[in-house]
Amino acid sequence: MGLLSYMMDRNRRGEVHTRFHYDDNGDRIIIERFQDVEPIFKNNNEMKLVDDGYTQDRSMRRVARIPNVIYEKILKGDPGKNNGWDMLAAENGERLLQLLDDPDYAKFRTAEGRVAHVPRRHYFKGSSGKMESRPVRPMVIVKPVTDVPDD
Repeated sequence: MGLLSYMMDRNRRGEVHTRFHYDDNGDRIIIERFQDVEPIFKNNNEMKLVDDGYTQDRSMRRVARIPNVIYEKILKGDPGKNNGWDMLAAENGERLLQLLDDPDYAKFRTAEGRVAHVPRRHYFKGSSGKMESRPVRPMVIVKPVTDVPDD
């Protein structure tokens, strides 16, 4: 019979959609996840023009809006390889910042400038007797985006 497709959800703007494909020749199910990311990228570009991303007291900075399908793709990694990673996990913070500085991911950025390569403050920790370091920067919170403002 060939390939049979079924859409599981309503087509609402900006949301991640799931489509199931059944291939009876190969007797397998293929799950396709997709999202219209252009409105998010357009909004990110507009946000770059509004301000530098800092809050009024300059304690935090908005740096990116990442579509859910991109988050899922990075989490899953490449097929056949075990290279997926969770960009929201604390231990992957530096990796995420480096990804956001990559020109290939410029459409995710909502403010100009670099976010990685932050100066570090070195200090002696008396309880452990070791030199340690920590980044000197305000906390950056990045989360996947599900809502897109209407035009």
